[in-house]
Amino acid sequence: MRPNNITRAIIDATVDRSLREVAEDPQRSIRKLADMGRHFSTNSGFLDDVYEIMQDLLRNDDSPYYTAIGRLLRSADRKGLKNFFINLGYNSLTFGGKIIRKEEAENDFQIPWCLVLHLNPAHQNSINAADIHHFVEQGNQLGIYTFIILLESTGTKTTDLLHIFAENTDSAFICFLPDGKLDDAQLRQMRSCTNTLFLFGADMETTEENLPRMQGQKLLAGIYGTYTDENAGEWISGKRMESLNQHNAAIAFLVPDETCSQETKLRMGQCVRKLRTQPLYPFIPFELSCDVTEIKKIVSDNACYFELLENGDILTKDDAVVEYRHTLSLQQMLSFALPAE
Repeated sequence: MRPNNITRAIIDATVDRSLREVAEDPQRSIRKLADMGRHFSTNSGFLDDVYEIMQDLLRNDDSPYYTAIGRLLRSADRKGLKNFFINLGYNSLTFGGKIIRKEEAENDFQIPWCLVLHLNPAHQNSINAADIHHFVEQGNQLGIYTFIILLESTGTKTTDLLHIFAENTDSAFICFLPDGKLDDAQLRQMRSCTNTLFLFGADMETTEENLPRMQGQKLLAGIYGTYTDENAGEWISGKRMESLNQHNAAIAFLVPDETCSQETKLRMGQCVRKLRTQPLYPFIPFELSCDVTEIKKIVSDNACYFELLENGDILTKDDAVVEYRHTLSLQQMLSFALPAE
């Protein structure tokens, strides 16, 4: 099932005009967006954050977010910004959300609005690019149009994966890249992935070279940092946040490692939300597990989370781990990993 082409064309034209207005007059365009947001105000914590960001921009002419907006518009092609954010906002949350609500009403399992997938060819139980292709096909049928891919190894062949991103034009992809220098061929192929946000590790040696090259090619890119139970306090105190800021990226993700406790994730989620609504740095921060779960509340009344780890286990929002088998379809996996509450 695909989004309506006419609706997509109208949204595309509207977003294109909005991007031009933001570039020409950020204050005036933010005020218009804030007025529009009042009409769509909900009790969703995540949407409340978006509204708070716009209010901060209106209150404070020196808001760090003006710098973030400038970074984003300078470093990313307008087509890439449009395609990624329309796929993320309209295809996933509006069009896909309608399908998800219908499917959840007819089935005995919950459906996440996005899938978080680890890919590591060095691990015998890891999925591969062909599996991700099947997840995208089956996910679209269930209303899932956003896919977060975490590459765990520099040995990963990115060609097949980038081809999947480029050919699935209705979906949005967020791809966490491992340490490793990008070559010219990869950069050329990435230009066709106008529906993809690529993220680079803040503490990786090659990021200092890769990220500026991506930005120079006008490819949508950001930064990420990984936290653990042991170092979460350093992130929360702000000691490690500077490692994200120094790369001049407008978007930053905080990602828990696979052993991280639910308690630590919740603490980091609260920290990131506070930082998002009371900005100290010129980037927009997100916490992977909490924000993905919170966004599900926008789509439907339940909050669920699906993360397929590299060892083949499925992680849910309560840290429940379910063993995975490659022979099962996505619908079968959801039925036993995320039964209806």
